[in-house]
Amino acid sequence: MLAAALVLVCSPTIAQTKQEIRQAKKLARSEAKELEKEGYKLTEIGDLTALLQDYILESKKGKEQIVGTSGPSVSLNLAKITAENNAINEYVNRSGGMVKARITSDLSNVDGVQRDNLVAAFERMAVQEVKNDVTFCFSVVKEARRQYNVRTYALVNDDDAHKARMKALEQALAELGLTEQYGSKISEWIKE
Repeated sequence: MLAAALVLVCSPTIAQTKQEIRQAKKLARSEAKELEKEGYKLTEIGDLTALLQDYILESKKGKEQIVGTSGPSVSLNLAKITAENNAINEYVNRSGGMVKARITSDLSNVDGVQRDNLVAAFERMAVQEVKNDVTFCFSVVKEARRQYNVRTYALVNDDDAHKARMKALEQALAELGLTEQYGSKISEWIKE
């Protein structure tokens, strides 16, 4: 059932061109060989090449690829959860950099400490908001001496995640009491 759910969640739903499918298949085979060479195996039932191909094709529809990793762990479940959390955090950290750049360029009267506090609050709120917009497709594991290293492959729909990030930014502004001061500028960002 898990394999069927993965296929439904991470398989292409819009017809792709034959050339895109060939390119994705070639890239998937190459990536699967590299992972197998490094000692990684699927944690789910299925074919790694096929899952990678679907993952690549789905990303061509405007979804962003994220790969979360975990360091060695004595528990496969803990390693998988850590990899999933790292994927979300990586995506949010990239977003935090964009928010920081936008605050620096558009809100020049925000001082450094206030900016850092706003970015930190945004990142904390964004983890909660974006979590629902991340689709985990599959994971691979490498076991060595009863230690598990996991890579989790996920996709994020940029439109949905953008709404979640803007909601997190509004919450961060409200938490820091900056809504009245910068709310109209943030509203402009949201409309963009």
